[in-house]
Amino acid sequence: MIKKLLFSLLILLISSLSYSWDKSKFDVSIDNEHKKLNKSTDLGYDGQEIKKQVSEVTLLQGGYFTIGTNQGLSPTVLDDQCGITFGHPYALTSYPLLSIDGSWGKLENFFKINDSSPAVRDDSLFISYSNDGVFQFIFNLKPDLSGQKITITSSLKNLDTRSHSIGIGLVFDPALGKKGDGWAVIGSKITARDTSLTGSAIPAQLMINERNGLVDGLKLSIDFITSPDKLILANWKDVYENSTPDFTLSLLRKIYDLTVKLIWNEHT
Repeated sequence: MIKKLLFSLLILLISSLSYSWDKSKFDVSIDNEHKKLNKSTDLGYDGQEIKKQVSEVTLLQGGYFTIGTNQGLSPTVLDDQCGITFGHPYALTSYPLLSIDGSWGKLENFFKINDSSPAVRDDSLFISYSNDGVFQFIFNLKPDLSGQKITITSSLKNLDTRSHSIGIGLVFDPALGKKGDGWAVIGSKITARDTSLTGSAIPAQLMINERNGLVDGLKLSIDFITSPDKLILANWKDVYENSTPDFTLSLLRKIYDLTVKLIWNEHT
């Protein structure tokens, strides 16, 4: 069976959180060489990159990926060499999730991620993992000819002789622009509070703006080939610490570091 994917007081409180949780350590750029591909680094992550006219896409061991712009779309340089996800070109904040028999986690919770390395195949980035011939996972990022559209696909296949319940998820950490982040738009309104959506409340297309204000900045859309069963909009720290579909309201109830978490429920 294959499951496929496709502020005053507040500022002070957020500042205190940032000291206890340093997100920058999940950015794996080395020696300030922001655009250098480090294929066998001391960090232990092999990686591959595809560059198109509009965008750049990278994939590291463990399914960690980043997206950024190359030349962008506008005739000016405003959208050139900008981030779409945090830490582009190499970071550990956007990644696939898996569930096997009720246990949710990142790839390293189920596979030895150093056993496989990303590859470029058919003009897409590809990585595959197998677990003792029982499960096979494939993750693929395929930009179109210009790189304006990137299709992300996950598959988890049960190779066992007995049934298992398997599910798939995706964590997408937007950071649009050179110093921007991301703001999700639901029903033409910015979502400023962490929230969880299910069923018909999940839009077929999720829009994300660079800024929350009079000027949107860069914009992107996430279009679902197969609609997820749950869409969670929350802060990255809360998402990273919880790989399950469970959603708990945060203490602040304010989004200051948007992360999109998509869940496709388990099926036997």
